[in-house]
Amino acid sequence: MKFQDQTLEVSYKSVVILRIMLSLIFIIASTNHFLNTEKTVSRIENSSMGFIGNILGTPEIAVILSGIVMLIAGISLLLGLKRKWPQ
Repeated sequence: MKFQDQTLEVSYKSVVILRIMLSLIFIIASTNHFLNTEKTVSRIENSSMGFIGNILGTPEIAVILSGIVMLIAGISLLLGLKRKWPQ
């Protein structure tokens, strides 16, 4: 079976909209980690893999650190930083 080279063209506007929507998921989730830390910690402690929350110290530290990472990822995705992989 032989396939022809096909290119898929996507409009720049749709890529920007998708990037904004995806970044908002990370930003909103990170604010939830900062504003509802105790609720997130209790969900971690009650899960079957709750011991993972103790890897970095206390579960509170893990929740705050993951919130920081998600916020940085969301903002960099929103701004379009590092959009292309290095060649």
